Amino acid sequence: MEVVERLLSADAKEPTMRNVGDWTIKDLEALIGQEEDQRLEFKQSAKLLGGKWKSELAKSVSAMANAVGGVLVIGLAEDATNRSVAGSVDEGLALDQVSPDQLGQALNAGILPHLAGLTIRPIDLGQGRFAYAIDVPGDGPHAPYQVQQEYRYFQRQGREAKPLLDFQIRDIMARRTKPSLEVRFSFGEAGDPALWLVQAHLWNTSDEPALYYAYDLFYDTAIRGLSAGDGPTFVFVDRRGKEYVCTRLYAQCAVPADPPCYKERPVKLLEELVRLEEGQIYALGFHVACPGCRMTGVGYVRRQGDAVKVVMNDGTLRIPIFEDGVTIKDGRIY
Repeated sequence: MEVVERLLSADAKEPTMRNVGDWTIKDLEALIGQEEDQRLEFKQSAKLLGGKWKSELAKSVSAMANAVGGVLVIGLAEDATNRSVAGSVDEGLALDQVSPDQLGQALNAGILPHLAGLTIRPIDLGQGRFAYAIDVPGDGPHAPYQVQQEYRYFQRQGREAKPLLDFQIRDIMARRTKPSLEVRFSFGEAGDPALWLVQAHLWNTSDEPALYYAYDLFYDTAIRGLSAGDGPTFVFVDRRGKEYVCTRLYAQCAVPADPPCYKERPVKLLEELVRLEEGQIYALGFHVACPGCRMTGVGYVRRQGDAVKVVMNDGTLRIPIFEDGVTIKDGRIY
């Protein structure tokens, strides 16, 4: 899978899409001030000089591969006040300390089964020192991937690599024979600086198509422009106890009346023009179900200047009703 990151170039205000294989020091500098998220992790170069760097590297990369993939950047120092934010480009590594070949060998030896499709990009910092960007594919055909030295499986959830429990490992293995569905939200420019085009797509990361599925989309009632939805509203709660009231859009789909959901061929569920206030956080969520698969996602969207950031399942928001014995039948929430 070709992983590309949405970065602000050093000499332009508009976001540009760049392949990790083309990164230079300007791309690293563009990350300064950005937070880690589900698809992006930073490491200081000095962390690859310790005795356990190979197992830690295998843990980070396999955790991304067991989720949705992403980019691991080696060569960014953390911000002094927020450890999850990139503060500066550090001094990098000399080739006699850690070379691209050594990184590749460490990952090949440290992750089972073999993780194909990795791209290791050395980034020249000058004076014989380098940073590295590692492009990690997600949803691989041989997942889950194990850290060999620890005999454990990890998955990147939000900003952390967390151990997988038995049922989670079984679920990932079952993706080869059952559909694996999730909803992804996106907000794009609409030609009017006051408007954004919101889309929600249903993605299937399994080789098995989903012929029958039901979904619930939850979106903040404070987002101006979205339809009223179906049925009652739901309350999302953040870590500080603040509540976000969300409406729900529900549908059931089945072939031949509706399109099946194939791997990497998303089905559009929602497309509308909306208004987002600068700096305000809006709650988003979904629940999707089909034979052999159920998935729930909770997150938020926030506009920052000319960019909109969507974050899902990082632990910021939760839906209390899901924790109170709510019944979900045929995709509907009771």
